[in-house]
Amino acid sequence: MEDLSYFNPEGSILRKHQMKMVDILCVIDKICKKHKINYWLSSGTLLGAVRHQGFIPWDDDLDIEMLAEDYNRFLSVIQSELPEDLVLQSYKTDPNYVAPYVKIRDTKSCLYETSNKDCNYKYRGIYIDIFYIEPSIRFFIRVAMKLHGYLYKLSYRPCRKGSFLFYCKRLILVFLQNCIYPLFRILSKLLRCKKFYQCLGAGFLGERDKKDLFPLSTVCFEGKIFPAPYNPDAYLTRLYGNYMQLPDLSKIEVHLDKIEFDK
Repeated sequence: MEDLSYFNPEGSILRKHQMKMVDILCVIDKICKKHKINYWLSSGTLLGAVRHQGFIPWDDDLDIEMLAEDYNRFLSVIQSELPEDLVLQSYKTDPNYVAPYVKIRDTKSCLYETSNKDCNYKYRGIYIDIFYIEPSIRFFIRVAMKLHGYLYKLSYRPCRKGSFLFYCKRLILVFLQNCIYPLFRILSKLLRCKKFYQCLGAGFLGERDKKDLFPLSTVCFEGKIFPAPYNPDAYLTRLYGNYMQLPDLSKIEVHLDKIEFDK
């Protein structure tokens, strides 16, 4: 495969960013093993592991997935297990955070995302995303994507705690999380949905099939071994089609404008 190291040469800001995410993943991996919580590398992170044995060279995020029951167990233990330089970011720990999934953030760095989308966040360090997957139908996922999309747009506007916009965002989030999404889940259960998707409101339409996931396998990622779906090829083909084909490298976009590291 073509040498793509010019995207993230050793010593570059992007490479430092990527290796910090690996450090965070190693901490999470240790905690999950301790508590027997199943997770796996997902989405573009898994694609990178399979195609590049590490990050997609230009990638600036890292994703893992869990089943909902493991995700709930993860949330119940993670805050007491994290070292001092890492923090859980959720809508419960950061009042301006509106995503339905959580992040584990580094406290010794600061990201500046494109269009300043994270301007209101309490925590802004390097992070990895932790998603849970749940059975649903594409229609519900699409509707949730639209509804949460409006909320994301509101969250990008600068606001202070206690302002009208702040309370408006919180009200919409509570309504979605406690009324609309539970209704969708009840209906999905009644319909005996077999396909899994990332949680309602996450904003992604790619479907997962349980037979591709379990029993979990392993994959080499940046020289370390991490959990992976049972059939990575089937998983990635569902999401990306011919995932081994490189995209048009002239159209690569990144999510970040700047990163600051504590000295």
